[in-house]
Amino acid sequence: MQTLNEQSDRVALTRAVAEIFRHTLTRLGFCHATADGGLWQVAFTDIAYYPPADLGVLVVDVHRLPRKVTTLALAHPTILHELSTAIGGYPVRAVNTAGLLYLVHYTRPAQAAQRWPARVELDLASRPAVPYAVPLGVDRHGRPRWESLLRLLNVLVAGAPGSGKSGLLNVWLAALTQAHRPQELRLSLVDPKGVELHGWRGLPHVVGPPAETPAEAARVLALVRDEIERRKRLFQAVGARSLAHYNHLAPHAPLPLHLVVIDELTDLAIQAGGPRADLFLQLIAAASVGRALGILFVLATQSPRAEIVNGNLKAVLNTRIAFRTASREDSRVIMDRPDAADLPPDRPGRMVVALDGQVYMYQGYYLADEALRALQGAAAAPASLLTPDEARVLRIALEELGGAFVINEIYSRTGPASAGGVSKRWLAQVAQAWEARGWLVHDGDPTHPRHVDTTVVAPLLRTAAPAPDDRRVNT
Repeated sequence: MQTLNEQSDRVALTRAVAEIFRHTLTRLGFCHATADGGLWQVAFTDIAYYPPADLGVLVVDVHRLPRKVTTLALAHPTILHELSTAIGGYPVRAVNTAGLLYLVHYTRPAQAAQRWPARVELDLASRPAVPYAVPLGVDRHGRPRWESLLRLLNVLVAGAPGSGKSGLLNVWLAALTQAHRPQELRLSLVDPKGVELHGWRGLPHVVGPPAETPAEAARVLALVRDEIERRKRLFQAVGARSLAHYNHLAPHAPLPLHLVVIDELTDLAIQAGGPRADLFLQLIAAASVGRALGILFVLATQSPRAEIVNGNLKAVLNTRIAFRTASREDSRVIMDRPDAADLPPDRPGRMVVALDGQVYMYQGYYLADEALRALQGAAAAPASLLTPDEARVLRIALEELGGAFVINEIYSRTGPASAGGVSKRWLAQVAQAWEARGWLVHDGDPTHPRHVDTTVVAPLLRTAAPAPDDRRVNT
């Protein structure tokens, strides 16, 4: 039987839990920014402690939920897992037969030892209702864990060959491209091997073909730097502090999340000249500034080296994921601890995740080659292939240049990026991407410009969204 002091401690604990729940739900997107700049959060009408069951009871104010927030979403198992994790693993249940109650069990139930699953098929239906969610995996009890990239921010993924690193990259890209249109998500890919990310090259989300050499990677980073400078000006103009904040303040011209995925970072950095090379320094600078502007990096390597994964790089990383490593030293380079070297070699996909100062273990999701190709094909479907800027460029080429794609001429008609137009680097990337898709063709004479294949591309204009400032050629 509890003493009065023990009950008083539980009451105080329940109040603290309520505050943690409120912050966690806000971080997961269960909130709404008000017109006066405030934040409408999930609130509780009652916070109580029930001694006989050693139970904290939190009654959600279902009559004043933020816009687009439902009790069904708040009671989703993934959200309950997030809440439980946020308070140190105390079990959390939801009762939503009448309203919604969160029940927190302070006495942890004894559980029999459970075996880790050997393989977990990716289930996109388990995706939580949060933007830019990617799956980490399932825990020992089979509970799924998804996180928004807006929380993970810049990520390092490392592991020995065959441990699951490449599988995670493909699973993440599949989850993102299935949930978000090109207007909401842009991808820049760097794939020195030209194999792991090759299947994504034809997607409309992808800016240009995947880079394979240091010179091509430098061009990708130059384009990213241009976008960083453009977003700085846009954010400053409206007083935005984050991508979500900017898109709330400027709903007429929302910006997409721009994700840069670099596979085999160590090999690329060594080819470019090591950690003092301009390419590597530019990467660190872009990752440092870009994360506040909705430009994030996922960096992967199978051969971590201390001189590459150094203090400067770690300072711009927010999340580190390690699959099985070849040595305890490799694990320390990635995670600052040896855990990843002890992961079982017969369980590809088992990972250690360092996030928010805590370390978790998960079994990552598996996606068969056939399923991966099907998802890549679905994401490449032509329902919404053109972004507003691409539609504007296409109209200029068709209606003002007779179908010719001449970068200087198009640039002069859109205006410089500093004035809301597009950059020449971006136009060059678009030309490469469109040529790879067969949208731009040559007539056989190298002195003639490329032309738009109107039979393929012109119909897409009917479904394309207008440019943000609607500076289109009249039709």
